[in-house]
Amino acid sequence: MKKTFTLLWIMTIGCIAFIFTGCNNKKLMNDDVIVNRVTDIYNDMASRYNASPQSDVARQLDSLYCSKEWNKLVSDIYKKDANIDGVGFFEADHWVMGQDFQNVSADNIIVENISSDTATVSLNLHNCGTTTIVRLSMVEEDNEWKIDNFVDTNNDFNWKESMKSYLNTEELVFDSIGKEQSDTTAEVKIHVEYPVSGNAVLVDSLRKYIAEVLGVDAKLANNKDALLKAAVDKGYATMKESREEMLVDRSEIPPFYYDYQITKIAEGNDYLTMHSKYEEFQGGAHGGAIAIGTTFRKSNGKRMGWNMLKNTASPQFRNLIKKGLKDYFKEAGEEVVTDEQLKDNLIIEGGIENLPLPQNPPTLEKNGMLFCYQQYEIAAYAIGMPSFILSFDELLPFLTEEAKEMIK
Repeated sequence: MKKTFTLLWIMTIGCIAFIFTGCNNKKLMNDDVIVNRVTDIYNDMASRYNASPQSDVARQLDSLYCSKEWNKLVSDIYKKDANIDGVGFFEADHWVMGQDFQNVSADNIIVENISSDTATVSLNLHNCGTTTIVRLSMVEEDNEWKIDNFVDTNNDFNWKESMKSYLNTEELVFDSIGKEQSDTTAEVKIHVEYPVSGNAVLVDSLRKYIAEVLGVDAKLANNKDALLKAAVDKGYATMKESREEMLVDRSEIPPFYYDYQITKIAEGNDYLTMHSKYEEFQGGAHGGAIAIGTTFRKSNGKRMGWNMLKNTASPQFRNLIKKGLKDYFKEAGEEVVTDEQLKDNLIIEGGIENLPLPQNPPTLEKNGMLFCYQQYEIAAYAIGMPSFILSFDELLPFLTEEAKEMIK
């Protein structure tokens, strides 16, 4: 009896060991299958990008190697972006984790976890001399492993979640509206890109901004017709009063001029930049102008400006400002290379090391951040409005976390 029991115990242990060994071997086999699959996918990807691909290479790869859900999200985003100006969501490429690509490759492919039909895989993606650790979510569809999501772990960017969030954001729609009034006393023109629908918080913030810029009662912000009428009436009254105060004999003087334009100039996934330009003529040697941009965060309607930057008093940041001004003069055909040459073209108090920042805040543009000085702020009228764009790469050490999140 004892021998029988011992034999049964040995057989049981043997079966358990066999089962665990079989499961372990199956896992190792599945790991190998997935590693080989991802290797083949990224070898094909690298081959296509390194061969100077066409612009639709990402979508070709998506259709071959990504899940049905992923491709549905991509298709929905392209449909949404067809109705807006600019690049839209895919300003960067999830296959190369950037806008540019050179010497693309992948290695160190590791299966982090696996179940019957899902797996998580990490790999090192090499592109333009930079290595990004990418985490892939894999699913088994039609007996084939497909990529269901890409995560850029270097920048903590989850592509699929960001795509869903982007699609769930109500599209912002503008209406181009305007009104004019003119006679022999004054000419007044108002043109506004007015938000008519979209994220309620953002629309409300934009409308209040428009009313504020035009100098009319914020209570009129939601009534575009009343808003325009109030703005034109105010502009006309201002020009008429100024003309009557300044001129005794007005027979040979042309009408005073007042023109306000508020337009959208840049848009990203989580930011929108509006631009207001005011031009006037009040009988002097020449007219005057003011140009001010304002950036809004789409998710909450918050106005963004100097709060996008940090350490702006540092010598390193001021050197960037000097560089931008030198570029401005260079584009205007002036020979401004040294700090001394720059100072000779400016009207500022103190040395060039104390160069003031623009009075008005910087704004986000597609390729960087725009800085703009107003007329007479640091230079003579003939110089115009010195302005320049600093790239996001240049500004990276000075960007706040919120700014980085907005432009990610």
